[in-house]
Amino acid sequence: MSNNLRAGEFYGQVPNKRNIPAVTLTEVVHKQRISVPKHSHELGHFQLLLDGSYLENCGGKDVSLQPMTISWHRPGIIHKDEIGNNGGRFFMMEMQPRVIERLKEFSQIPDDFYVRNSSLVWLGYKLYQEFRNWQFCSDLVAEGIVLEMLANSVRQQGSGEKQKPVWLTRIVEKLNEEFTENFSTEELALEAN
Repeated sequence: MSNNLRAGEFYGQVPNKRNIPAVTLTEVVHKQRISVPKHSHELGHFQLLLDGSYLENCGGKDVSLQPMTISWHRPGIIHKDEIGNNGGRFFMMEMQPRVIERLKEFSQIPDDFYVRNSSLVWLGYKLYQEFRNWQFCSDLVAEGIVLEMLANSVRQQGSGEKQKPVWLTRIVEKLNEEFTENFSTEELALEAN
């Protein structure tokens, strides 16, 4: 197995996995203590620890996670995992590139983080319940929850200072670079999407 894992690839057992256009959803189980080698993931992802214990070293910092902790990792972030004595069960939510591109229209990709007692944990668990009871329109429900999770992450990180939307920065740059041109509001709106 490569050290840069593709969508749906994980160390451990994978009892259930679903690929939909927005996200790859995977349940990952480790039945006993194990040291997982350094690796990265091709896709940005949320990880919800459902059961067990888990220690992660990411960026030279050790973080100990308890059940019902959710984490976010950007694509390509290298980390090393230690699964606890009684193993661990995880719900992985890997964002497809088109979802990340959609997010970039509004903000930068959030920095890596770990949270408990947050609306993100509730949303992640809600998505896990949908995953376990998949039915008609579950694809749509899953995509909606994933987009809400990403928006929540961006809001939490930017709650202290407001960032200009990406489209506004693009328009200001256009106006500065092409200041001698006469643009209509409609042309600028099309440029901003």
